[in-house]
Amino acid sequence: ASFVAVLFCGGLLPAFTSASDRVPDDPSLPEASRLPTDPAGLVHALGDDSFAVREQASLALIRLGVPAKPALLAGLESDDAEVRFRCRRALAVVLEAEFEANLDRFSQGDDSGDVLPPGWAAFRDVAGDSSASRALFVAMQREEPALMLNWIETPEQLSDVLADRCQQIQQQVFAPRGQERRQIGIGSFAALLFVASRDDVAIAERTSAYLHSFSYQQSFQQSIQRGPLVNPLRSLLGAWVARGAESQTKYQNFMLALQYDLREGLQPALDALQSGSARPHVLQYALRVVGKFGGADAIDDVVPYLDSDAVCGRQRVNNEEVRTEVRDVALAVLVHLTDQDHADLEVAVRRSLGR
Repeated sequence: ASFVAVLFCGGLLPAFTSASDRVPDDPSLPEASRLPTDPAGLVHALGDDSFAVREQASLALIRLGVPAKPALLAGLESDDAEVRFRCRRALAVVLEAEFEANLDRFSQGDDSGDVLPPGWAAFRDVAGDSSASRALFVAMQREEPALMLNWIETPEQLSDVLADRCQQIQQQVFAPRGQERRQIGIGSFAALLFVASRDDVAIAERTSAYLHSFSYQQSFQQSIQRGPLVNPLRSLLGAWVARGAESQTKYQNFMLALQYDLREGLQPALDALQSGSARPHVLQYALRVVGKFGGADAIDDVVPYLDSDAVCGRQRVNNEEVRTEVRDVALAVLVHLTDQDHADLEVAVRRSLGR
C-alpha cells in the first residue's frame, strides 16, 4: 500500500483520478489564460463555472507540488464542495510526491525535521545510522506506511494495528491452494519486528507465532545471511528476541537466537530458567541458549534442572521410543559450561549443591 492509499483507508482522502484520466494541460485553451499563477488563486479557480478551468487549475496545483500544500489544506475548509473535492484530489498527489521526496532526502543522510520519518530515532538506537540501516528504514516506510505512521499513536492502538497487519500478511503468505500467495517483503517484516520489539506494545501469542513463521520466508533468510542489510536485520531480530515472548511461544524466540547466533536471547533464557514455571519444551531451548551463550556464572541456574524428569522430546530409534528429559539437556549444557567430561561434571555438581 502506498502512502496515499493509507490516507484513503483512514478516510483522510477520497479516491482521485489516475494520471491517465486527467485532462492534459493545454495552454492553448482559451480558459488557460484565465488561470492565476499563485496557489491561493488556483484553489479559488477550482470552483470556476468552466470545467476546463477547474481541470487546468487542478493540474497546475499538482505541478506546483509542495508549495501548493498550504493552499490545498486551506481549500479543504471551503464552502464549495467542488473546491473541497478537488483540493483533496490534488493534495493526495502532492502528499505522495512529498513523501517520496522526503524519503529520498532521508536516504541521502538529510536529517531535517520535516524529512525524518516517524520512528527513526528509535530505529537508529536499535540498528544504528548507516547507509544500510537507512535503506532498510526507507523500505519499511514504503512497504508498511500504515504501520509506521501509527508509531506515534498510543501503544494500545499500535498493538491492534500490528496484530491486524500480521493476520493480513499471514493470510496472503499462506493463502489456500488455488489462491495467489506472495512473499513478505523485507521492509514489511522489518517493520513488524521493529514495532513488536517495543516494550510498551502488547504482543498476543498469535502475533508472536506469526512473526516466527514469517522468519522462514525466503526473502528474510536470504537478506539476513548475505547482502547489505545483514547488520540492521540482525539488530532488529536481536531486539525482538531480547524482548522475549509470551510463555507459549517463548521457545520460538530461543530457536531464532540459536539459528542466527543472537546473544540477545541469553537473558530471556535465564529468566525462563529462573522463573521455575516454564514448560518442558521451553526449558530445553532455554537451556540450549544458556549453553551456547552463557558462562560459568550460569551454572547455578542450570543445576536445579538436573532433577527434572519432565519429558521434552520423543523420537523412535530402531522401532523403540527414546525420550529426552529436561535433566538430559541440563546435563549436556553443564558439560559444556564447565568444559569437563562426565566424570569431572559430577564433582562440579556436588559442589554447586553443597554436598
